[in-house]
This record gives sequence, C-alpha cells and structure tokens, in this order.
Amino acid sequence: MLKRNRIFASVLLIGLAAFSVAAPLTIGSPAPAMDIKTWIKGKEVKSFEKGKTYVVEFWATWCGPCRTSIPHITELAKKNKDVTFIGVGIWEDNDDKRVEKFVEEMGDKMDYTVAYSGNKEGMSVSWMQAAGRNGIPSAFIVKDQMIVWMGHPMSLDAPLGEIKAGTYDMAKAAAAAKAEQEATAKAAAIQKEFAACEKMYDEGKTVEAKAKLDQLVKDNPNRARNADGIKIKWKALEDPKAFLEEAKSVAKDAAKRDPFVSFGMSGAANPKTQAIALQVMDAMNEATDQKDVLMLYYAAVANQRAKKMDICVAYCEKALAVYDASEFKDNADLKKVIQELVVKAKG
Repeated sequence: MLKRNRIFASVLLIGLAAFSVAAPLTIGSPAPAMDIKTWIKGKEVKSFEKGKTYVVEFWATWCGPCRTSIPHITELAKKNKDVTFIGVGIWEDNDDKRVEKFVEEMGDKMDYTVAYSGNKEGMSVSWMQAAGRNGIPSAFIVKDQMIVWMGHPMSLDAPLGEIKAGTYDMAKAAAAAKAEQEATAKAAAIQKEFAACEKMYDEGKTVEAKAKLDQLVKDNPNRARNADGIKIKWKALEDPKAFLEEAKSVAKDAAKRDPFVSFGMSGAANPKTQAIALQVMDAMNEATDQKDVLMLYYAAVANQRAKKMDICVAYCEKALAVYDASEFKDNADLKKVIQELVVKAKG
C-alpha cells in the first residue's frame, strides 16, 4: 500500500521547484520589504515594526500541501494573537482572480491576512529565491525586522513558541538553515547536469549523453532515480513498440510499474513523448481491467496534462464507479481529489 501511495503523493505534492540559486538571504538577515500587488484579506502590513513578530507564509492555489498547511496557520494565528500572520500568494498569475476565489473558498480555514505578490517576481524573488527555498508551502518568522527562522509551515509551532519564550537558539537554527541551503544548491547544480544530458541527447549526441548520465550516477548514487526517469524516456523514444509491450507486462505489478506510470504522467505534457505516454496509460489500464483506482486516476492526470479533457473526465468517472469496491474505499482524500479533477476538467 505504501508503494502504491508514493506516486499518488507525488501527484499531490506538485509544490514544486521554481527556483534554485545561491542563497544570500538566511537566518539573521534583515527581512526584505513587503512587495505586494494585491491585499486580499485582513489588515495590510506595509512594513515590519521593531519589537514585533511576524509569520510570512508563501503558497499558491495549485499547491495541494498548501491546502493542508493553511488551516494549521489559522489555528496558530488564533493561539498567537500577538503575532501577525501573512499569507503571500506567488508562482502563478492572477488575471482571472483565482487567488481571490481560492481565499473566498477557504473561508474561515484561512483566517489571517492574505496577499498576492505576483508570479516569478516580487517576493518570490526577494524572499523565496534569495533564500534558496524552492518549494511551497514555505514560511519565515520575522522578529525585530530580522529573519529568525525559515522552514515548512507545519513545523512552525516549536520555533515560534521558543522565540516568544526567549529560549530560541538562533545560532543553531542558522547553522541548520545554512546546511539546508547548501544541500539545495548542490542538488540544483546536479539537476543542471541532468538537464545537460537531456539536451545533449536531443541534439543527437546519444552516445555522449548516455555516458555522461552514467558518470553522473556514479558520482551521485543517491540520484540514481533521476537518471532512471531519463533513461526510461529515452527507451520510449528509441523503441516505442517494445516499451509499450514492457509496460503491459508489468501493469499488474505495482513495484515494477511505477517508472512507467511516472513516465506516462510526465511524458503526457511533452509533445515529443505525449503519444507513447498516453498509449502506456491506456495499455496499463486495459491490463488491469479498468478496475484499478490509482491506474485510472493516473491516466486521468496524464490526459489532463495532455489537454484531453473529455478522456480525463472519462477516466475519473471510471475510477469513481469502482471506488467503493476498491482498497481505497475508506480514503476520502483520494476520492475528493478525483472528484475535484472532474470539475476542473469540465470547467
């Protein structure tokens, strides 16, 4: 069950790496200015006042984990009336007022000051990019106009309590933040090397690309799964027929089919691999008799990414039709995700 939920979790945690750069902003740095396009809810915070404590949380409407952390932030805000909580929307456009609609939909679950700073601009640059933080939700604690903590919003409780009690070890937190930033920067550098391998392959230098990729894995064995994803894509491009047959042969084995499912969902958005990716998802569902809820859901996601909304809806409806007889019958969260996907695909 754990393996079967791994890809489901990866679909929900689309929160996502938008930037990966050096991190001049860290614990002990002066807090950058508030750079807001639109104040949506609560009292505007134009600047940080000395002697006061603030929590600045970054989120986006498309971010599944943000929906989980937002109510937690609300509970913390209720318990800490002396702290100002500010939710800042980033990494998406807002021409259609999606941020305002999301905040209205959340209602009392998002009961603190909320603003929108822009897509890949504003505070996504001066805060998130500058701090080397490449995933949301993400939060910062500011005290006396200084950043004193940064991390995941679900981990706010302890440091916030220590900061208020005067027992917070900022030196220890700064060392931990520095180590995290260095690890993020190293990961970003390795990811650039993987991208270089793919570019080399696309340019027709297939032998050189494969050799470079093998060397990368040899030097960074903990990133072998990244390489596996690239290799399976190359395999699909080089011999689609054989690739499709292999996908069919492992369709009923959750342990072996994960790489094919990952390829099917990611490849569906790429014009070069879209056709074979969708064929793989269709074939794997045929092999599981159109009764495997997760496989049906994965196929729906793949077709959504390929902008084939009618097929996306059809797969969702098949998943819902067999849901109550499946191993996920007691998993209300997955059912809700599938239902919401139907609404999005139809809208």
